[in-house]
Amino acid sequence: MVAVDKVVVGTIGGEVWSVTGERAERLVAAHARRVDALAPHPIRPIFATAAWDARVCVWSVERPAEPPRVWRLPGAATAVCFGLPDGGWLCAGLKNGGVLTATLADLAPLSEARAGDGTGAAVAVACAPSGGMLAVGASRVVDVFRVDASGRVQGLLARCRGSSSAIRTIDWFRSPPAPSATGASAAADARDAWAVVQALSLIHISEPT
Repeated sequence: MVAVDKVVVGTIGGEVWSVTGERAERLVAAHARRVDALAPHPIRPIFATAAWDARVCVWSVERPAEPPRVWRLPGAATAVCFGLPDGGWLCAGLKNGGVLTATLADLAPLSEARAGDGTGAAVAVACAPSGGMLAVGASRVVDVFRVDASGRVQGLLARCRGSSSAIRTIDWFRSPPAPSATGASAAADARDAWAVVQALSLIHISEPT
């Protein structure tokens, strides 16, 4: 995770380290259990960590020794991201496949959903660059949810299947629209993009234009 001029690393021991050049320094013992995910804020010098101690913590990059703001969850957290484009909300993926969102301002719960087929953890979450959609990877499935501007999940938009191995990471990319694609649905765009790269066992879901 890159933030300001540092690389911030979470460890299986629940620590967060800062790496600058060849120098590594422990910032904090962040969690009681392993840190599975880190996410930088798109604008502000803060970052979030998600861990198996059922907490998402929001830290200052500039003042990491200060106590974090804590979002307490109903189970182990395996993924985290900030909502885009302005980072006004957070999303956490859970080991039991749950997907939760909360406001950044006071970490108040916004919505709940469930990803995949119920057999795997929500190990990757990624908001579309311009907002409006949230992709979640669980087991061998990627679900695309519609979300409103405040971060509330509005329902399942598309489900992408067919990976030859378990999903570990996902991201969004922009692709040039085809001349006839102006009326294409978000679900169709997601399926088309998934079909192109499924042989690589990587998931890329194109944001509809």
